[in-house]
Amino acid sequence: MIFRADGEATTLAARPLEAIVCVLGAVRPLPLFSLLFLLLALDARPPFAAEELDETVTHYVSDDGSIGFVLDSGDSTPILKFDTSLEIFVLESVPGPRGDTIYKLDNSFAVLRKTNIGGMILFDDVWPEGRPVVRDGPAEPLTLPQRFPAQVSARAAALGQAITEKVGSEIVFEADWDAVPSQLGTATLADAVELAGMALLRLADDALARDALATRLKRVTFTPGDTLDIDLRGDTLVVTYVWTRGVHGRHSSDAIVRYLETVL
Repeated sequence: MIFRADGEATTLAARPLEAIVCVLGAVRPLPLFSLLFLLLALDARPPFAAEELDETVTHYVSDDGSIGFVLDSGDSTPILKFDTSLEIFVLESVPGPRGDTIYKLDNSFAVLRKTNIGGMILFDDVWPEGRPVVRDGPAEPLTLPQRFPAQVSARAAALGQAITEKVGSEIVFEADWDAVPSQLGTATLADAVELAGMALLRLADDALARDALATRLKRVTFTPGDTLDIDLRGDTLVVTYVWTRGVHGRHSSDAIVRYLETVL
């Protein structure tokens, strides 16, 4: 406890700047530049102080910097994107023990856990038991990149060619590339194409799945609809996307993989 000139008692915690100046000044006079540096240091705040940090869209990173991601909670349904992936994951948030919040992927796998004191734990293939991650700053909201129909068509052709070469049998991507009447619709279609390509390339890494694709699948058709759907009809995989819903209007790559594993 220290006493001010007016006789009022105060504590170090209540007035830290006044206390430190008094204590240091009592020991020996401080040079002017040292005093100024001390004042600046005491007034400095972390770049993302709690009262200033917008937690709606935040970038997280592991302690070794090996993995980073953006968590966007601006909508009623949170979404997640890892720095090393093009895919945006739609999450389900459910209550956890001790007031924690669990974030799950569409395969029910728990990918994040937000503790009741604000910490975050990431669960992945490398650390299935979980490892802490920390906020290192705000981020831009996650949105699908804008595309023109010709760009989507060209990307679909490139993905079909890559899958064909990997499988050893022709698989083409088809759609009415001008069917959706908005930028959001075209962006949703583009993402549906990209994630279907990811799914098929992932499946083609497995020898048995690769043989099944070569035998059973000849084309992938993308069609707009009111509800999400995946359906193997003969040798055609029909992927229905909801063009008005953006990131929520297409299947994840994992959902497509799981479906094909059950029907091929």
